[in-house]
Amino acid sequence: MSEDVRNTITLGLAIWGSITGTVALGLRVIGHRKDRSRLLVRPEFKYVTWDIPPDPRLHVRVINTGRRPATVDKVYLVLQAPNIFEQCLWWCRKTATIPFERTEATKEITEGAEATITYKDTGYANIGLQQIRRIEVRDKVGRVWKSARRFGQAHLRAALAAELVEEKRCGDEGGRHAHFRLYKVAEDWCLFWRVSAGKSATYSSRSYRKRGEADRALSTFVERADKFVAGELECDQVQQF
Repeated sequence: MSEDVRNTITLGLAIWGSITGTVALGLRVIGHRKDRSRLLVRPEFKYVTWDIPPDPRLHVRVINTGRRPATVDKVYLVLQAPNIFEQCLWWCRKTATIPFERTEATKEITEGAEATITYKDTGYANIGLQQIRRIEVRDKVGRVWKSARRFGQAHLRAALAAELVEEKRCGDEGGRHAHFRLYKVAEDWCLFWRVSAGKSATYSSRSYRKRGEADRALSTFVERADKFVAGELECDQVQQF
């Protein structure tokens, strides 16, 4: 075998060894990255009352999509400066990160599991839930996991600023009774109602893009509510049209 052939074979083996070594290293890195905890932060607003203002609760869902358990250490809220013209820094709106005042936020989440932490308010006198820009979760080893920037804040702000347009009642409290409220919420018209018979009650709502549609729906609801009060319909039949 000539010297040139031996050199070519040696070079080929060296190249092949470098390729396989790089692939093996890459696979080990990928395996290492997968073999750890990974948290998804999914905040959402839920409303306790059937009415407006809606008495919101912020539910912070933390989902472990990794392969190892993780422990939530602290939950932070990120606030944005309210006035873009007065509080700017290098053409970007200032933000502030402050912790939620809750000690029970510490929770261990196993692989594939999730935990939900609920907040009624921020814990600060001058800061409301509607001012939150995003949620950040810090685990026990110091890693920070961030939520998306939009998770219902615009709808919450609109709901808190809603205007009561019309209100109607049918029947007697304690017996068969129906209560309707029509609100202007941002660009929508939202109709809320509560239909009760004794201690049992049904709550529901519908949204409409036009005032005329909301008025027609309210008239239909009231007609059916009158029949309900007279005993001709049941609770769940008032909204069936």
